Amino acid sequence: MARTPKPTVLLEQNGGFDHDPQRRAARESEPIPSGPLGDPPERFTKVQKEVWAELAIQVPEGVLTIADRMAADLYCSLVARHYGGDEDVDGSIKPPEKLKASEYGLILQLLSRFGCTPADRSRIKASPSKKEKSSSDTFEQLAREGRGKRKPQ
Repeated sequence: MARTPKPTVLLEQNGGFDHDPQRRAARESEPIPSGPLGDPPERFTKVQKEVWAELAIQVPEGVLTIADRMAADLYCSLVARHYGGDEDVDGSIKPPEKLKASEYGLILQLLSRFGCTPADRSRIKASPSKKEKSSSDTFEQLAREGRGKRKPQ
């Protein structure tokens, strides 16, 4: 069975295109998702919405998009069943469910594809946040200008 291709965003973050530039050329015609992951579906239960919010925080920035909503939906539904705590039709609270081994495997597989396991995280190079980037850009600009450009005090 062939290995699942790594998402383009993760290749950009971990420097995969720097090491192998022809990889970028091979992905030039790749469709670009039309937006971010967004809010959880309205039909979600309270626990599913909590899992969605947690997932959105944990996944590296830019990895999950609107095109990944179905995979995120599946992940949230399985994890919410595992956690339990949702209200049943009769108003009672559902206990946590013991999932099938294949369902736990699917959860781990989805986490891996989202870049959320230790092994997958180790392959991602974190880029500075926009705030950090702008402050370092200012410092770099001052450093390039040098001391000679400053007015004497």
